[in-house]
Amino acid sequence: MEPLEILKEAIKKVPAMRYALAVAGLLAVVAIVASFQLEPKVAIIGGVLVLGAMVAMVVFAKLTTTAKKHFLKPVLVMMWAFLVLVIAMATLLLTAVSFRWPPGLADWLFPREPGPAQTSTTATVDAAKDVPAAQLAAIRMQADAGDYPAAWTQVTEALKAAPESAEGLRLQALIAMGWIRRRFGHEQSALVDTLSPCLYRTAAGTDKQLAADAHAHIGWCNYLKTRAGSNLDYEAPFKRAFELDPGNTYAHAMRGYILLWSDREKFGEAMAHLNTALESGRERPYIRELQLASLSSQRFDDHVLDLIRIADEMRRGGEAASVAARDLIVWHAYQGNWREVLASINSSSPVLAPSEHLATIAWLADGGKPLHPYGQFFTARLKEKLGDRAGAFAIYNAMSTVENPGIAFTDLANEIKQGIARCAL
Repeated sequence: MEPLEILKEAIKKVPAMRYALAVAGLLAVVAIVASFQLEPKVAIIGGVLVLGAMVAMVVFAKLTTTAKKHFLKPVLVMMWAFLVLVIAMATLLLTAVSFRWPPGLADWLFPREPGPAQTSTTATVDAAKDVPAAQLAAIRMQADAGDYPAAWTQVTEALKAAPESAEGLRLQALIAMGWIRRRFGHEQSALVDTLSPCLYRTAAGTDKQLAADAHAHIGWCNYLKTRAGSNLDYEAPFKRAFELDPGNTYAHAMRGYILLWSDREKFGEAMAHLNTALESGRERPYIRELQLASLSSQRFDDHVLDLIRIADEMRRGGEAASVAARDLIVWHAYQGNWREVLASINSSSPVLAPSEHLATIAWLADGGKPLHPYGQFFTARLKEKLGDRAGAFAIYNAMSTVENPGIAFTDLANEIKQGIARCAL
C-alpha cells in the first residue's frame, strides 16, 4: 500500500491525523527550498513568514464573517498590505537570485567567500602597501652616510614591490633632494633628469612643507641645467615654494646662493635670504656650506670681513666645519686678503673684538694645516692688541728667524719687524 493511502486510512480512523497533511505540506516546502540550495536561515525565516501570513489570513477571513460592519475596512487594508508585502518579497527574492539586486539582499542571501587564489592575491596586495620598516631604516642609513646613489637604487627597487608605500615614497623624495643638494655650483643634467620626476610628484603632494621643499629643489635643478645652456625658469619654482612655506629653508638658501653668483649688486638681498634660512633652524651645515663656498671665492674679495664674521658665528654657535672648509677660510682671508684683515684689526672698529678674533683663528686652526706664516702673524698681532706683548714678541721673533723665502721680501716681513720693535722688552 502507498504511504499516502495509509495516511488517508488513518485519518478515517483518527480524524485528528488530518493535521499530518499540513506537516507533510511544510516538509514539502522545506524540500523545495533545499532544492534551491539556499542557506538554512532563508528557509527558516521564509517558513516563519509564511506561517505568519497564513495565520493573519485566517484571522482576517474569520473577522469578515463575524463582524462585517465594524472590521471590513481594516481587514481589507491589512489584507492588501500583506498581499503587497508578499509580492514585494517575492519580487526582491527573484531579482536577488537572478540579478544580484538589490546588492544588500543578494549578499545576505549568497555571501561571497573568496577562493584560495583570490585570498592569496588580496594578501599580496595588502602586504605590498608598505616597504618593510627594517628595509627603510637600512636605506635611510645609507642616505645619512652620504651614499646617495646606493640609497636611491635601494629605495627605487623597494618601491617596485610597494609602489604606494607612503613612507617609501617620502624617503625616495628625501634622498633625491639630498643628492641634488650635493651638486651646488656644478651642472648635472643627467642626474637632474633622473631625479626630477620624483621631485615633481612630491611637489604635487598635500604635505605643504615637503611640497615647498620639492619646489625649491626643482628650482635648484633648473638652475643647474641653465649652467649647461638650458633655458629653464628657476624663479617660478622658488616663488611657489615661498607661497607654500614663506620661511622655507631650502628656497631661501638656494635663492640666496644663486643671487650671490648671478648678481653682485644684490649681495645684501642674497645674504638676507641665507640668514632667513639659518633662522629656520634646519640644515645649518648645508646653509653654511653655501655661504662659505661663495664668500671664499675671489669674486668676493671685497667681502672678506663677512667671511670672518661667519666663521666667528660658527665658532660661537658650536657649529661643525670640515677641515677643508676651515683651511679655505684661512687661505682666503688671512693669506689671500691679509692686508684688508690687518687694516680692520688696526682700525677703531675692527671686524671682531681682539679676544673673539683670536679665539676664531684658534678654532680655524684646530685640526687643520699650520697657520704659519699668515695665521701666526695675526695671532701675534691680536695678542699684542690684547696687551700680551711677551706672547706676541715670541711669535714675531720665531717667524723672523725661520728661513722662509715666501715672506722674506714681502710687506708681511716688514710687518713682522715692526711687531718685534713694538714688543721688544
